[in-house]
Amino acid sequence: MNNLDKYSDKELFQILDSDVESEIRKRGYQYGWYKPEQYAGDIYILVNPAFPSLVKIGYADDVTKRVKILNQNSGLPDPYHVYATYTVKKRLEDMKLHKLIDSLDSNLRHAKNREFYEMSPEKAYEILAIIAEINGNEDLLHKNPFNDEYFESITKQQITSEPTTLNAKPVTIEFQKGNDRYYNFTTWKNYLVIVIQKAIESYGESIVKEKLLNKNDKLFYTKKRSVFSDHKTDTMTRFGCFSIRSDLWVLTNYSANSIQKITAHITELFPDISNKLIYADPQ
Repeated sequence: MNNLDKYSDKELFQILDSDVESEIRKRGYQYGWYKPEQYAGDIYILVNPAFPSLVKIGYADDVTKRVKILNQNSGLPDPYHVYATYTVKKRLEDMKLHKLIDSLDSNLRHAKNREFYEMSPEKAYEILAIIAEINGNEDLLHKNPFNDEYFESITKQQITSEPTTLNAKPVTIEFQKGNDRYYNFTTWKNYLVIVIQKAIESYGESIVKEKLLNKNDKLFYTKKRSVFSDHKTDTMTRFGCFSIRSDLWVLTNYSANSIQKITAHITELFPDISNKLIYADPQ
């Protein structure tokens, strides 16, 4: 039969034997001779303010319904928020992701047979982004898919906590009450943050992160606490911290003397930094 291009898809199906058409439909084909993509559900990344150092990575046929059920738990101090979703064709594809993460670093899983990992949501999203890029379906990966205002408020907090300018020289305010000497820790915190940011400006982010996250550095890492981390730890949440980058956090609840020692050590690691403390008159 010639000149078939003049027939519409519907007319071509009418020309076909009815049994053939029925079989084609059973196989999932639609008019136009194509099979529509079938998706089972989504791999999700959940965060919870009550567990700031953890992310929950799982699968759900319906993420909205899954999160609603999780948040009905009366023993949960804060609700879960959906940081990202990645649409997949098969159910329980998160199991493969769990296996991948465990093979890279088994210590990241918070507890055996649990979906909680000790990593930042940015890190978890980065893994999904690489998988999506390999699969060539980046359009199926969505950050904050439900436009949750929680993430907007977190972003605003990080922005407002930034030092006003990297070039501003920090002033540490020292004052005395009786025989005790006190410091304005906020300014010391700003000073510590500025020194780190200047190191990044001079040496680059990867080099600075490598040295600051070196667990063998006995000044930065002690049995009691760590100065730096690639995620927001529980200790940092309790005592105060600052996010230099999404994967570089610094504990800021230190005395003036301790911060001077920390910044002096940073200067030793990155000698191109020139910084001086400027003392204000006691207030």
